[in-house]
Amino acid sequence: MCAHKFDPDKSDILDDPARWERENPDQIWDAINMHDAEVVVDLGAGTGFFSFHFARKLSAGAQVCAFDISLQMLKKLSSHKIESFQNVHPVQTGEEEIPVKHDCADLFIMSNLHHELDNRKKVLKETYRVLKTAGKVAIWDWKKQDMDKGPPLDKRISGKVIEKELSKHGFVDVVFHDILPYHNLFTAL
Repeated sequence: MCAHKFDPDKSDILDDPARWERENPDQIWDAINMHDAEVVVDLGAGTGFFSFHFARKLSAGAQVCAFDISLQMLKKLSSHKIESFQNVHPVQTGEEEIPVKHDCADLFIMSNLHHELDNRKKVLKETYRVLKTAGKVAIWDWKKQDMDKGPPLDKRISGKVIEKELSKHGFVDVVFHDILPYHNLFTAL
């Protein structure tokens, strides 16, 4: 299967201030409710929009591992990294094997990524492997509706499918958070 991939040449859209209206990081962070997270994995981090916003919310010593398959995206993320964000670590990786130990992350986030994954089953298994026992996954992706933003409709994954896939791969307490106008946001343990 060849999923729809975001074009790194269009990465400026990821840092557009209008994104706050669509995907307000503060609202998402509050819905995720992992204020005590020590290790956050951001898979598909892109330019670091959420990595940096969430890094601000973490306690001293906490870390954000910002993974992406695109070196171009990670270079842009690194260019945003300033001294006050030494806790954000950009790393190039494949989709299906995250180069971290088992049971190491308190929070694993994927924003606008689920529809891009070539093998969602393997990625969810890897997510489960990486999360600590009480860890949480948060996935938000474009609603499967016609709209003038986001990927083509036929490439989107419905919220019902995301919810079912999380449950099928061992996640419990799957919760839909109806706070985003264009996205479905799910959390699970």
